[in-house]
Amino acid sequence: PRDPVVQPAVVAEPVWWREEAHGLARWWVMGGSLEDARFPLPDVESEQPLSVFVVGALLRNIDFSGLTFDALYIAGSILDHCRFEAVSIQRVGFGVLQFHRDWRFPINWSKPLPEDSPRYRETVYTNCTFADSKLPPRNTHFGNSRFDQCLFQDVLRSTVVAPLFTHPAEFIACKFTGRVSCTVFDGTVRPNSVRRLGRATCEIARNDFSAATLKSVDFRAVDLRAQMMPPGFVVPIEASRDR
Repeated sequence: PRDPVVQPAVVAEPVWWREEAHGLARWWVMGGSLEDARFPLPDVESEQPLSVFVVGALLRNIDFSGLTFDALYIAGSILDHCRFEAVSIQRVGFGVLQFHRDWRFPINWSKPLPEDSPRYRETVYTNCTFADSKLPPRNTHFGNSRFDQCLFQDVLRSTVVAPLFTHPAEFIACKFTGRVSCTVFDGTVRPNSVRRLGRATCEIARNDFSAATLKSVDFRAVDLRAQMMPPGFVVPIEASRDR
């Protein structure tokens, strides 16, 4: 039998950074707790945007606005009242399902955990704001994340050839404004991901789309009666029977 995955608790501790190599790429791994501050990029000289992996962190009232990342991955963390406004980013993972048993030690990038191993706990965003930022269509991964009472202002926008898939994230009492286009909200968890996530469904409920302009938005296994939809939006008969 496999050993259980050991995950330290998310607790208040000083911010720490370490640099790690993933092939030719350099990653800056960050943990610890921080509040009432601007997100502190590591003080390094680089001609290119940094790749940052936030893991097991407790962040309250942190401002990411205006920052530029090559990649920003977040795993097993708690973010409360954080702001992501006008962020420039090439790759983003809101709830990474990955790689190692204990984030206090360097990641062995060449030996990820087996596919059926439990992964990091769900990353939770509460009362966070995401605004005026364009998510990269082919490099946005929502992963094991939960958004509670968050604001999404004109950020869930993509194209028909490269839609955004929110699977397997959860959205509870969030507000969506501006354009929401070519986005798929999915209330199910694929069977091969159930153990990794520790749940079989994605809760999507009490969200407010009333001020959003929806275009080519797909709701799969989502109870649309449990959402506040835009004026004139007609709930399809088959959707009303999903629950």
